[in-house]
Amino acid sequence: MFDNVALMKISRRYEEIVNLLKEKSFKGYLVIKCGHKEEKISYDLDRYIGKKIDYLSLIIAKKVK
Repeated sequence: MFDNVALMKISRRYEEIVNLLKEKSFKGYLVIKCGHKEEKISYDLDRYIGKKIDYLSLIIAKKVK
């Protein structure tokens, strides 16, 4: 349906979202505290499974063909 997605406020269902993105063949990046001094960008979505993620975190993902 979509080749690119931006998902906001993903903290509550993070693990479920990551698993769904994998299932649908998406490669994603996690941005935590975007625009702040404490901003973090992770190229490994699995790294944050089971960890507390900031409420306004964002995943940007692209479908792998």
